Amino acid sequence: MSLIFALVYVRKSKEKIKNIELSKFQTNFSEKSLCEDPSETIRLQRNIDEVKANLITVIENAITPIWIVSKTYHLVLGNSIFSRYYKSVYGVEATTGMNLMTVPGVPKEDLDYWKSRYDRTLAGEQFSDQKTIKFGDNVRHFEAMFMPVRIDGELTSAAIVGTDITSHKDLIDNLQKTLDEKEVLSEQLLQSQKLESVGQLAGGIAHDFNNILTGIIGSAEFAKDLVDSREAKDYIDEILSSSQRASALVRRLLTFARKNVLNITVFDLSAAVKDLSRMIKRLIGEDIELYIRPSSDKIIIKGDIHQIEQIVINLAVNARDAMPSGGKLTIECAKIEISHGIKTDFISLPSGEWIELKVTDSGHGIPSELVKHIFEPFFSTKPKDKGTGLGLSMVYSIVKQHNGFIDVNSSPGKGTEFKIYLPPSDDINSEKNTAKFEIIKSDESNNIRNLNILLVEDEEIVRKVALKAISKLGYNLLQADNGVSALELVERERKEIHLLVTDLVMPQMGGQELAKTLRQIMPDLKILFTSGYTDSSKIPEIETGKSDFLQKPYTPTEIRKKILTMVSNPN
Repeated sequence: MSLIFALVYVRKSKEKIKNIELSKFQTNFSEKSLCEDPSETIRLQRNIDEVKANLITVIENAITPIWIVSKTYHLVLGNSIFSRYYKSVYGVEATTGMNLMTVPGVPKEDLDYWKSRYDRTLAGEQFSDQKTIKFGDNVRHFEAMFMPVRIDGELTSAAIVGTDITSHKDLIDNLQKTLDEKEVLSEQLLQSQKLESVGQLAGGIAHDFNNILTGIIGSAEFAKDLVDSREAKDYIDEILSSSQRASALVRRLLTFARKNVLNITVFDLSAAVKDLSRMIKRLIGEDIELYIRPSSDKIIIKGDIHQIEQIVINLAVNARDAMPSGGKLTIECAKIEISHGIKTDFISLPSGEWIELKVTDSGHGIPSELVKHIFEPFFSTKPKDKGTGLGLSMVYSIVKQHNGFIDVNSSPGKGTEFKIYLPPSDDINSEKNTAKFEIIKSDESNNIRNLNILLVEDEEIVRKVALKAISKLGYNLLQADNGVSALELVERERKEIHLLVTDLVMPQMGGQELAKTLRQIMPDLKILFTSGYTDSSKIPEIETGKSDFLQKPYTPTEIRKKILTMVSNPN
């Protein structure tokens, strides 16, 4: 800044050389002596010229643009870098005396910008401002200092010094990006912690709750078979219905807490989505047009087909609620190739091959301030009597359990689009029939009634239900309340066990250790594990034809069906 004022002072001094202020020299020189001593005048002139030359050299060789504009917007001074930049941007040579507001080819928005800044400066305001300037394909960021210039107290012009802050801005932008990413990660961590907290709560109560429900459901079914009163049967049906709802609620809590057990198979997602069309039509009603667009090719994935179906059903129900007056629902499925990855507020999808499941509705949409919360547990955009806030949380967790990603795009009045990305499976030959298993009738097992079944269960109410359910099949049945007593029973009875039905978590010896011990003496032993716990990591690896798993709560019909399936399998 001092350079500009010095330059102005030099110009003033040259114009008024004869009127130089000599007050500080008065003790040594008088006006008369100065006039009588031309050499002193020459010396002062030489000093002024030297200062001027130095200042011009400094300004001319400055690495930033410097220029001065008069009250009439004429260019008083511009260094070489200013001239070079001006020509590069506007294609016009900047020359002293030119009117910067009448230069042909300068866009009106630029003229308006510079005029407003010059006017502020010429009104006496000193300030800084930032502007982005494009040099061909190169974009640079500048910060300009606007300074009013005064001579003898009169404001005569505006001096501007520009500084290229591109590297600083890039650094700041990168820092801001890092901070934004940190904020996103913090939100994701908070979301994860919420899910984990609910998961710990749900997992903690699930074992005992599922055992209690197994006893209630089993006892109610047995009671129903014993009563003749229609009214009593209706009450029992209410008990069974309420128990099933309670069981479903626990499963939903465990699903979005990612602690439920998945039944993994290899299947065609495109076919599964197509098979759901009839059910979805019933769910959404006649006012909503449904478009199912499955892929023409097989799209093979590895996962729990019932959980994937639950994703589609939940999103369809949400879409229905968003279109109370009717609309359009589209469900698409395709294999896609992501070249450079996808980054949004919700996902960071790596490049590669993905299966895309897209559900789009034409409903009322979701406000931007709510969108970021929709996957949080117990958060709902619906009225309190319409939603629990578990639906989308469950969808999110199912996707994550399948190593996938889910993204959402929505705005008020423009509908909502969910995109789910799942990893494809190359195991086409392992694709299994997804049709529901038909119940095997008990009379089909008449030829194998000499088989011995060992039931090991530490919860008395569950053991009673299981014993009564299995006994109806007519097999030889042994029972024990833990692993240690089961081994003692086998040693005492000296009977070959064909099927072991055991709880996984028991005092003294758990089901997995018991099964391993019995397999050493009976290699062909088949094992049916049961558990009220829901941590998949604790479920033993299932051997096709040799072992299986039954999640509590189960009904008498379900455990009989599992047993009949296993004993009827010759493998």
